[in-house]
Amino acid sequence: MRFVWALLLGLGLAVRAGAQPTALATTAPAGAPLTLPECVRYALQNQPLVHQAQLDAQVNEADIRIGLAGWLPQAGLNANVQRAFQLPFVVLPNAEGGIAPRQIGLRNTSNINLSGTQAIYNQDVWLARRQARPSRQYARQNIALVRTNVAADVSRTFYDVLLSQQQVRVYEADLLRLARGLKDARARYEAGVADKIDYKQAEIALNTSRAARKQAQESVKASTAQLKELMGLPGAQPLVLRYDSARLEL
Repeated sequence: MRFVWALLLGLGLAVRAGAQPTALATTAPAGAPLTLPECVRYALQNQPLVHQAQLDAQVNEADIRIGLAGWLPQAGLNANVQRAFQLPFVVLPNAEGGIAPRQIGLRNTSNINLSGTQAIYNQDVWLARRQARPSRQYARQNIALVRTNVAADVSRTFYDVLLSQQQVRVYEADLLRLARGLKDARARYEAGVADKIDYKQAEIALNTSRAARKQAQESVKASTAQLKELMGLPGAQPLVLRYDSARLEL
């Protein structure tokens, strides 16, 4: 009976644990700009590491309850029913001095046995009781630690994406300036009022800025992919960030 209680308890918690991530999962609006708090909130609801920590806590709670199940009263019930389709014949003497076959016995018999036990002291259960509190505390602290790490990683990567995007904008403005400088240097060179070195230096500076912009664009892609992974966002779903530029400048 104790095994049955433990099995039912474990199955119930397993079903609850399996359904928990589905209840927590949310879908970010496709293409809608997300602020940092929204990114962190989405990550805490969808990040696999957070789900795993919650499942570990539920499994730990199930193990604790199974260990403490020994304190519960144990009841047992056993029933037996028998029916004789044909009673046996026995040859017995009759009143006339002869013998005659007769059927004896009971056609239907039944019995029910009910038993109950209660553990007064059990070393294993006592140890499980002592370990329950620190085990629950560890599970709670582990969830808090995982959530903190996820929030910190999402925040850091969020600003990495913003930094890379700002670098792209700076390089694009620099490219416009260098392109105008190259055009002016080429015009001065063709007019004979400037040396070819100035023209080549302007061309090299423009190509260098283009390479730097390409590197910044790749950094934006890499940081965005990392942020999606940290948030638990599907890779095919676009991610647009929204922030208050005035607060960032302060």
